[in-house]
Amino acid sequence: MSLRQICGDERSRGAFIQEGGFKICCEANTKDSESPTARREAAHAVAKSLVTTNPHVLSEHQRLGAMRPLLYICKESGTTQLQQFEALLALTNILSCGETEQNRFVAEKGIHAVHYLMFSSNLMVRRAATEAFCNMSVNEDFLKLLRDGEKLRLWLAFVEDWDPSVDDNKEKFLTARAALGTLAGASSDEDVVKAMVVEDCGRTIRHVLEVANEELLHRLLVVISEMLSHESAKDVANYLAQQNLIPALSVTTKFNNPALHEILVSIVETMTSLLSST
Repeated sequence: MSLRQICGDERSRGAFIQEGGFKICCEANTKDSESPTARREAAHAVAKSLVTTNPHVLSEHQRLGAMRPLLYICKESGTTQLQQFEALLALTNILSCGETEQNRFVAEKGIHAVHYLMFSSNLMVRRAATEAFCNMSVNEDFLKLLRDGEKLRLWLAFVEDWDPSVDDNKEKFLTARAALGTLAGASSDEDVVKAMVVEDCGRTIRHVLEVANEELLHRLLVVISEMLSHESAKDVANYLAQQNLIPALSVTTKFNNPALHEILVSIVETMTSLLSST
């Protein structure tokens, strides 16, 4: 507990990692001889130390060693929502480092554990779990999850859940942004795109266009652009046209954002070409 309390002070976290406290806590968490409380406290110390630490200053061995304690918090029924939240923030940092860390996450059954926390009643935990997957959006094992329409619905629902005209909740916005960001990456996979069409993603697209938030619109345009890049692009174009969504894209012109304009022009040109071809 004392090591976890030390990590409560952000200024002490670097020393905690450099002087061996991090290693001690990682090892203590994996010892079956330790009590559940001790294992939770050790894992929480690891999580706290990684929330604000640049993961690239850690060795690969340290990053991989942190995976099991962080996921212990996500899986263990006795952990608090604060512990879950901080473990998820730490996981998001670690997963940003690359394929090796993501593969360890998959091997430790992290996808199932974090996906479960997306259903948390705590909006901050829900948001942090959704953000953790942003860095996994092109991972093959994670894509298998999104190719399942029933699972994909959760990401679409989170995008639609933020409506500033009803409840301008910051956590709901951050969750929507993370969900849409993940879909922007995952839309590079054609099977995910097919699942999105089956799940009537047009409703989600229309919602984002009506909300007209610049950050969400940018992610949405990337999604649509990716949807139109596959062999099934003509089917996607027909679906979008039937939903009468293309005229609604003009809402993006209200923003003085060259990046938005460039993607919009590309989408319109691609749609025109696809719909005019026989």
